[in-house]
Amino acid sequence: MLLSINPDVISHFLKLDRSKSVPDAPAGMTARTYNKQRYVGIVIHDNAIQRGKPLETCKHVRATYQHFSEGLDWNKTEYLRLYEKKYKRQQRKRKIGKTFDDFCKQKLQKYDQIYKDMKLNGFRKPSSIESNIEVAISLSGEIFLIDGRHRLILAKILRLPIVPVVANLISESLAQSFVNNHTFIHHQLSKNKAKDRLKLLQSVPGGFRNKGVLLGPSV
Repeated sequence: MLLSINPDVISHFLKLDRSKSVPDAPAGMTARTYNKQRYVGIVIHDNAIQRGKPLETCKHVRATYQHFSEGLDWNKTEYLRLYEKKYKRQQRKRKIGKTFDDFCKQKLQKYDQIYKDMKLNGFRKPSSIESNIEVAISLSGEIFLIDGRHRLILAKILRLPIVPVVANLISESLAQSFVNNHTFIHHQLSKNKAKDRLKLLQSVPGGFRNKGVLLGPSV
């Protein structure tokens, strides 16, 4: 489900456990994938969508603000500590550079390019739906971030009025309120369990490592 929203309405992450699994969901389903295949637009039990930690508690988010709002070099932001504690340990597995400068060239400088492009051209609509900022919509209509924190924060910093997002998870009771205006949601609600709703999605080319993306017919 593709939406256009003001980025400032998102202030919290979706609450997930350490395994990133979704409550009341079938085995193999996270907030982004089902059996490692990306999906978009699943109606799920209201209690599965809860407010998580504030965006500003995330070190990636804080480092992004430090660099783009405060003008600090990347090596003076919290990314230096993230590199020392997390990414440096992944050097062999993920071929991360041996120095922070290498790491910056491989990972962080792409955000500089994204920032420059967004400042010049606004938020470009991604070529594939699974490349959008990913969110969950709660019973109250509150929108929680699942993935895409750097792009979201850059949009906030640049004060962009609208950004495209995809709703991976939608509260069941909320979905009931607009079922008459959306055929796909009506089909989702015709099934009682998330595992049966997943079966209504169709696999299309794309996604991580070309495993495909699960979409509804009207997404």
